[in-house]
Amino acid sequence: MTAGSEGTHHLVRVRGLMDLASRWCPDATADSREEAIRRFAFESAHAHGLAYRWSLPVEPSAPTGLVRQLLDAAEELLARAPEWDWPVPDSPIHPSGFGMGPDKTCGVCAWLSAAGCVQLENRGNPPSSVDASTPACSRWEPVEAVGDCIACGACCREGYDYAPVEADEAAGLLHPHLVTTKPDGMRRLDRPGGLCVALDRSVGNKGFPCTIYRNRPKACAQLAPGSLACLVARKRVGLSR
Repeated sequence: MTAGSEGTHHLVRVRGLMDLASRWCPDATADSREEAIRRFAFESAHAHGLAYRWSLPVEPSAPTGLVRQLLDAAEELLARAPEWDWPVPDSPIHPSGFGMGPDKTCGVCAWLSAAGCVQLENRGNPPSSVDASTPACSRWEPVEAVGDCIACGACCREGYDYAPVEADEAAGLLHPHLVTTKPDGMRRLDRPGGLCVALDRSVGNKGFPCTIYRNRPKACAQLAPGSLACLVARKRVGLSR
């Protein structure tokens, strides 16, 4: 097959995979399915060094909402399916399986932890598969993008549904008006409108500062920048892939 026909064949099999993924995401719209197809076609081909040869478009931002759900479902389905046949690539293949990234290294990526790559851990792979000298993959992000918690705020908004509060924690003892107690006795900080009740809403779009930061729940204090929980939250709000 020619490169053009190979790319067309790839799009056809991605579309078939996304049809199956849509069964897991019944709320997906036609537009979200088409975006998910474009994204998955590029990402899966790029992981095998073929996306640019096939002239597949790259989306400029991270996916959100239904598109992200479709991509996650498609990844899960592909992992369980027989391996697809791939032609010989004409560009390098990144050891992470995410495709080659910018001219950086893993050593200056926000997702390199002491154990290895958090992005790999999120995908269910051994995080130790890369080290600091490995060339960056397509999911590379600068440390400062993830380290600026006030600018990000993913874990304080739609990244998670609530923050649990233990009975003896200062968050509940000093700020009881912020705590919701559920019928089963669970105490938590809720997220009406996607924002934690403890956030300072007076700053508008200038960030997500916490009004009870020094007394925040243990669950919040233990969520470290660059951790797997941080990545999951950023993925959910469309800041990371």
